[in-house]
Amino acid sequence: MSAYEIFYIATNPIFIFSVYKLFGAFFKEYIYSRKVQLFLYFFYFISSSILVFITRIPIIIFIFTLIFLFLISLNYNSSFQKKIIFVSLIYSILLVIEILISIAIGFLDISMHTSSLFNSVVGLVLVRTITVVISCFISRYIKSIKSNFSVPKIYYLAFSVILFGTLYLFFSSLGNNSISLYNVAIGGLILIIVNITMIVVDEKIYESILARREKDMLIQQNIAYENQASIINQSSETIRSLNHDMKNHLIILNKLYLDKRKDEIEEYIDKVISQMDDISLSKSNNFVIDSIINFKLQKILNKNVDIKLDIKIPEIINILAFDITIILGNLLDNAITAIEQSSNKMLDLRISYNLGNLIIFIDNSFDGNLIVKKDKLKTTKSAYTNHGMGIDNVEKSLKNYGGEIRIKHTDKIFSVSVIIPYKN
Repeated sequence: MSAYEIFYIATNPIFIFSVYKLFGAFFKEYIYSRKVQLFLYFFYFISSSILVFITRIPIIIFIFTLIFLFLISLNYNSSFQKKIIFVSLIYSILLVIEILISIAIGFLDISMHTSSLFNSVVGLVLVRTITVVISCFISRYIKSIKSNFSVPKIYYLAFSVILFGTLYLFFSSLGNNSISLYNVAIGGLILIIVNITMIVVDEKIYESILARREKDMLIQQNIAYENQASIINQSSETIRSLNHDMKNHLIILNKLYLDKRKDEIEEYIDKVISQMDDISLSKSNNFVIDSIINFKLQKILNKNVDIKLDIKIPEIINILAFDITIILGNLLDNAITAIEQSSNKMLDLRISYNLGNLIIFIDNSFDGNLIVKKDKLKTTKSAYTNHGMGIDNVEKSLKNYGGEIRIKHTDKIFSVSVIIPYKN
């Protein structure tokens, strides 16, 4: 058994792990059986380790690898076309890395039909190390896109610095005159351990960040549910109050009727209707949106605010009450806070349904003070603590529907427009 064959078998688990990371990146985590998955990867490891003793002809290894990759893909829940595409892409990534490393170390005699003369232990260690690092790099990048979680650029820089730094140390440890198998073994082991450790630590850090993000989201969800509970409670209290008042009103009206005081009856009824109109600003018959608007705007009803409402929406919409509470609730919270700090107080709220979209327009007065961070408007300066996350939460909910938000402002008027496509 040659040194190359020993190193090939010893580093083969690293290659198998690289394949596993790439499959996890391109395929969704829907597998039919964990046991079948484990068996396929183990069988692939045993078969590829045996194959190196049988043949080194590239075309045979090429066919063997493609067949096994496709067998592994069968355990993932995906369409046949996607399996072919992703398997081809995964193998292309692995093949390109191997070819580039071979060329980089000076091995140019590549033929698909004759036995390979590539026996460089150094080249093999480089191929395995760079393959696992790049596979994890690709996996992290694709998962960050799928989860809408932006990975900081410093992460990719750290990946590159550690990889190239350990590669430099590996080559330095080999010396200039002669390369001994001992130096290659020790240097290669350190190279692999450092990079594998980096990957493991990175996974733990990433999981910790995701857990903290989920915790923050749960906190925001709890706040949204508390708002919904407050809205429902307020609506219930309003109904109970109306029922109680209505009983008293009917008693008075009955007495006026018995006394035949017709003019006073009409005057009394007009007064009751006027009071009921004041209680309910939004009357679109959509319970969730009406409840949010009526609940939120109570804060500014007696604060000399010029309020204009134009709500024309269906009674039932295919948007979750939870998301509506976050989107409309946060926008109104920010608008009300800005109005309270402005001089000429005004609010113009328009909500409509058009061409399969729910459209929200909000114009409100504000004092002209804004905080801009990374080209994003946060909130008015004095409201930063309470409402700094408002727009971010709106954007997160809008992503669930493929919606968008647009913000404009003058020195006195802040304008927000939101488009939410209906989910079918």
